[in-house]
Amino acid sequence: MPITGLFEHGSDKHTNRARTLFVTPMYQPATRCTVLRYGPVLVLTNGLDESAYFYFQVPSDYVGDGVLKLVWSCTVASGNLNYAQYEQHGASGEAYNAESSLYAVATVATGGANIVNVTQHPSGGGVTGITAGDYVGVSIRRRADLVADTLDANVSCIGILLAYTAEQ
Repeated sequence: MPITGLFEHGSDKHTNRARTLFVTPMYQPATRCTVLRYGPVLVLTNGLDESAYFYFQVPSDYVGDGVLKLVWSCTVASGNLNYAQYEQHGASGEAYNAESSLYAVATVATGGANIVNVTQHPSGGGVTGITAGDYVGVSIRRRADLVADTLDANVSCIGILLAYTAEQ
C-alpha cells in the first residue's frame, strides 16, 4: 500500500518559524575596538556621544515581523544606557535610503556587571518595509552625554540581532 503525502512540500504544508540573524559591528576606528573574553567588541565610550554601525543583507527566507535587538555589556552592576536606533535600507537597483525608521533616544537598564544584555528598543525596534534580499544599514548611537545615561562605564557593543519570521 503506497504512503501518500509523506514527501509533499510547499508553504501550505509547513509552519513559518522564528529565526534570528546576528550581526557584529563594523570595527572603526581601531582605537574603539577591544577583545573581551568572548571576542572582539566595539566600545562606546563613557561620557561621549558615539555610534556603532552595522550592515547586512536580509536573509532569503525572510517573511516579515523584523525586530532589531542590541546585544551589549558593561562592567558596572547597575545603571541605564541611553541610545537611539536608526535604520535605512534598499533593494538592488533602488536608492539605499529609500526607506528608513528612527527610534528616538531611549533608556534601558543593564542586567548587571559583565552580563550580556539583549535589548529591544523601548519604542518597538521594528524594521518596517524590509524584504528578503534588501541591504540594511543600522546605527546605534549611545547618548552618554545626556543625564539619562547613568552607566559609569564604557559599553561593549557586541552586535545586533534581527529577529524575524522565516518561510519554511
